[in-house]
Amino acid sequence: MIELSSIETIIFDLGGVVVDIDLQRSINAFKRLGISNPERFIRHGVHNDIFLKLETGAISDSEFYEGIRELAGRNLSDDAIRLAWCAMFTSLPNRRVKIIENLRMRYKVLLLSNTNSIHLSRFDAMAEGYGSLSHLFDNVYYSFRLHDNKPNLSIFKRVIEMEKIIPEKTLFLDDAKKNIEAARKTGMHTMLITPDRQMEDILS
Repeated sequence: MIELSSIETIIFDLGGVVVDIDLQRSINAFKRLGISNPERFIRHGVHNDIFLKLETGAISDSEFYEGIRELAGRNLSDDAIRLAWCAMFTSLPNRRVKIIENLRMRYKVLLLSNTNSIHLSRFDAMAEGYGSLSHLFDNVYYSFRLHDNKPNLSIFKRVIEMEKIIPEKTLFLDDAKKNIEAARKTGMHTMLITPDRQMEDILS
């Protein structure tokens, strides 16, 4: 258990922390659509190439779909691509929803995620009892809206500035070491989430 007596703000990553994900499911789905070696693009923490452009808001959803069709060399439907891209999302255990609800009674609770509008439409309805997962937090920050992404130090500094939080009184949880290292540079306390140490093991 982590000592939270000096903490005022808790910032969560989404995938791999709040929502369970399995990147291999999307990798396998894109292989079935005809994309060779999708592991080139779909990476833990931060993606590459066209997937990175989508997650930083550099291209639109329609441009992403067209780019995937070009990579596959096939006339794939938008729905087929969307389903493959969203296949990685597996579950949001209700116990995590309850933990975040309880934390909000004492702390400012934020979400900072490398994500995109296609994924947002998938995970936004996953929190039981909430019409939008965003409503589970005091505020949410998504990379495609900020046109920036973790592990860039700039995205952490923007959240600090916009929320007027004190880094030394902030706890950041993420499942990617690079993101944890970046957050530490701002002065935040950090906790790396792993398969053996989930958020509920730390914050229950």
